[in-house]
Amino acid sequence: MSVWNSTHSFFRIPSIFLISYIHYKPQFGGPNLKILVSFDIDGCLETGDPPGPITLDMVRKAQSSGCIIGSCSDRALSSQRRMWDDNNIVYDFVSPKYALGDVMKQFEADKYIHTGDRDMDEMFAKKAGFDFYWEKEGAEEPWLAMLEESKD
Repeated sequence: MSVWNSTHSFFRIPSIFLISYIHYKPQFGGPNLKILVSFDIDGCLETGDPPGPITLDMVRKAQSSGCIIGSCSDRALSSQRRMWDDNNIVYDFVSPKYALGDVMKQFEADKYIHTGDRDMDEMFAKKAGFDFYWEKEGAEEPWLAMLEESKD
């Protein structure tokens, strides 16, 4: 597994082009369903301002179940990275929400999901080809049900 981490000083790139990622060997479908979950922060995650209904334990559970996780937010990329780092979560990506399409280009997955709390979140998600879930729907962890169904 090769890793490129945008936080290393020798990888200074203008933040508009900056998406951290880990390269995965694609083995998708059936029991190997690969789901990417993008979280808006404010209004969605418990660490947001305002706090949302999706807990960091839910994010950890998604990640430990094999989901590719990260954030696409209005927050600066440095703020997004700090939020994940301060909570000891190894994220796969951070991005401005208007760049969801770039996230899709970086990761191969069967399903692309974005959770948000505003109409603008839904607009950017659908424009990029992501399935969209409102923050309360995200708190029901639909990606876990999708993974479970794929095992049958």
